[in-house]
Amino acid sequence: MLLALVSPVLAGLLINEVVYDPAGDEGGFEWVELCNNGSSTVDLTGYQLENAGSSFTEVYTFASGTLAPGAYLLVGSGSSTHAATFSPNLQNGGDTDALRIKDGGGTVLDTVLYDDPNDNGLAEDSGTIPSAGAPAATSGKSFGRFPDCADTNVSLADFVLYAVADVTPGAVNAEVDSGGGDDTGPPPVDADCAGSPDVVINELRYATGEEYIELYNAGSSTVNLSDWELAFGTQPGSTTELAIPAGTTLAPGAFWVVGSAGASYRDFEADLEDMGNASSADGVLLTCNGARVDTVIYASDNADGWTDDSGAVATSLAPKPGSSESIARVEDGLDTNQCAVDFLADIPSPGLSNTAAPVGDADCANADGITINELVYSTDAEWIELYNGGGSAVALDAWVLQFGTSSYNKEFEIPDGTTLAAGDWLVLGTDATATVAASLDFGNASDTDAVRITCNSTPIDTVLYGEPDADMAWLDDTGALGTSFAPKHGDGESLARSSDGYDTDASGLDFVLSESPSPGEANPYVPPPVCESGAALGVKVNEFIYNPEGTDTGSEWVELVNTGDAAIRLDAWVIEVAGTDWDDKFTFPTGAELAPGDYLLVGGDNAGGDLVADSLTIDNASSGAGGVRIVDCEGLVVDTVLYGGDIEDPITGDGGSMEVVPETAEGASLGRYPNGEDSDAAADWHPYGEPTPGAANTDPGATDDTGGGGGGGCNDDKTPPKPGESGCTTVLPFGGLEVGLAALALLRRRRRA
Repeated sequence: MLLALVSPVLAGLLINEVVYDPAGDEGGFEWVELCNNGSSTVDLTGYQLENAGSSFTEVYTFASGTLAPGAYLLVGSGSSTHAATFSPNLQNGGDTDALRIKDGGGTVLDTVLYDDPNDNGLAEDSGTIPSAGAPAATSGKSFGRFPDCADTNVSLADFVLYAVADVTPGAVNAEVDSGGGDDTGPPPVDADCAGSPDVVINELRYATGEEYIELYNAGSSTVNLSDWELAFGTQPGSTTELAIPAGTTLAPGAFWVVGSAGASYRDFEADLEDMGNASSADGVLLTCNGARVDTVIYASDNADGWTDDSGAVATSLAPKPGSSESIARVEDGLDTNQCAVDFLADIPSPGLSNTAAPVGDADCANADGITINELVYSTDAEWIELYNGGGSAVALDAWVLQFGTSSYNKEFEIPDGTTLAAGDWLVLGTDATATVAASLDFGNASDTDAVRITCNSTPIDTVLYGEPDADMAWLDDTGALGTSFAPKHGDGESLARSSDGYDTDASGLDFVLSESPSPGEANPYVPPPVCESGAALGVKVNEFIYNPEGTDTGSEWVELVNTGDAAIRLDAWVIEVAGTDWDDKFTFPTGAELAPGDYLLVGGDNAGGDLVADSLTIDNASSGAGGVRIVDCEGLVVDTVLYGGDIEDPITGDGGSMEVVPETAEGASLGRYPNGEDSDAAADWHPYGEPTPGAANTDPGATDDTGGGGGGGCNDDKTPPKPGESGCTTVLPFGGLEVGLAALALLRRRRRA
């Protein structure tokens, strides 16, 4: 449907108009205009403007200032109060770039994407990743919101292009008529766009020499298709465009077909050889004045990242037809914006009503109860178990199991006649217990791999396992980029849901390691992970070592401390480390807990500690700053420390802070003192030549340690301070450090259990 028809909302502070490529010399002439469509005055102190190509960087911070309701504010060239220039200069497009504004607490208030294609995967405020943003504005032009200061969270729909004569810095955006200028402005008044959301791509056929695309008018009024465009190809942002001839109209209930010279029927002849053959996802788009009207994405997986009509990366795909078939809507004009629901393989019928009917007896209506319940990979007898937690038997004819290591490039089609009764299990694989024989080749979780079950190409259930997700290619069942991963299993283990059918759509919360695989039987019950958000809790990175003496591998570690008053469950929390990006991770197992005042040591095999984290390789900061941070089970950053040299990569500290702790000598650690002290400043941190892994840090000023502080400072009858305290205290029986060690031993026992 037309994106321009989405209703705008009151959002408060918005980016309203932008000039990022002034005519002539750009230096000092770029500007950004803000507007306030809310009902309250905004205090801008500490707010930040950021721009992005592949990642966001700060371009301006407000030291002071306010913006009243209905008012406008200019930042950059022409402003007397807010930055004469931006440094670095704003991105100039070429592919999709972005601007955003954040409040003093780091919350993103408004994001604007501009130009295309969106190869950087930048997201709108809604979380969707569109294929393009607002129109490109070169040579002194601006792009601005129309209607003025209105927001639908879809940049392509919210912004139009203004000619140099029509830019309005610091004022309401002009209402221009694009008919005689070089701007796009609002759509021309004679264009049949706003009143024609019911025109759809109804049928198509590709790679046969008889290619065609059929449009259908499901509305009640004739539509003028003059200057509408079709786009098609194998890669988003790299499509072939075809303008529909001027004077073309489409009556209610009528069809219009553009076809190749070999098509059996066509209203207009055109070369359609660039339509993809569905070896991976390909697409056909229908637009009016640049606004998307309808989209069809087809094939078995969307590794290329095509977006659907909502602007999100498409997860529902039309099927790949046979050589004598077309892709056709199940019913003429039926449009749920879910291609797998709307389309089936059909007998070609260009210019006529579709005869599409479901192929086979696949039951998708009762699919919600089907889950991937257990699996074993990387063995000579791989298998996967499906479970039906619904109330009805489900026919699995033509259901497809898809899997891969960087895309869904392997699949197994469940044979016709296969059913799964309510409350029953079905095992696919070469294991002796398999219900259906299947030769499978799952990924071995050296990084994140994936497996999913689909019905008529619609994903029903997805499991992401292993980490880190270096491919950044996997979507979860919500349609978002996956951030929750089931653990990597060991020899003799399986990945199993904590109870049959337990499904939160977060693989890291749903799956546990089972030492007793149970193909075709109920999973042993394990209490599911508890997601305890850390936004208001006291977990801190207290000490870590990134450059141990000798070989680093297996000897690096991170120590956490709980400065709060209550024990904290760390299920599915993550320690992330960064050099160029936050791309190395350790996920806490189910049941991990940190008592108040206690310390928890996480490290490699040679580091000892409470939890082994072989996947954690801490950057040595030899070519710029490195980072360590804690992320809770909801994906919120709880605590961050940056260390080493200059920040050259897109990593930031808490609240957008860029303060960096100086690097340490080989063998020395970095630790907080007082323990758990967190002012988001480098002064919280000190080098320790004698690290204290798993125990409190001592006063760095109470020792002559040439390594920069560390292990001494307290007599034998004293114990180091607790988090937030200074000075030494008397050792009490089973108190102080002994309590901490006892609690950590208890954690070990819980983990083994």
